[in-house]
Amino acid sequence: MKPLAWWLASAALVLAGVVLLLTTQADPTGDGWSAYAPLDPQADWVMGWDDTVSVDGTFLSTWQLVGLGLAALGLVLVAARAGYLCGRRPPSTTRD
Repeated sequence: MKPLAWWLASAALVLAGVVLLLTTQADPTGDGWSAYAPLDPQADWVMGWDDTVSVDGTFLSTWQLVGLGLAALGLVLVAARAGYLCGRRPPSTTRD
């Protein structure tokens, strides 16, 4: 693969991943969890925290995870190509 094609493919993957991440909808969350309730209503101990937990936020959707994966793959390709170019030996100028 030619050097310019590496950079273009990597940039396209990063761009596609970021666009996919920013344009897709996140999954809404709900409060479906509550803490353990003791069987004895006259329990003489205290749990020490709230009995219910409410999560106000969003989870990532499947397409947002795909976008993150594409962006990560593109960044890995950029790093691999940059490492290859930095570590490559210069061409020999002497003739044997």
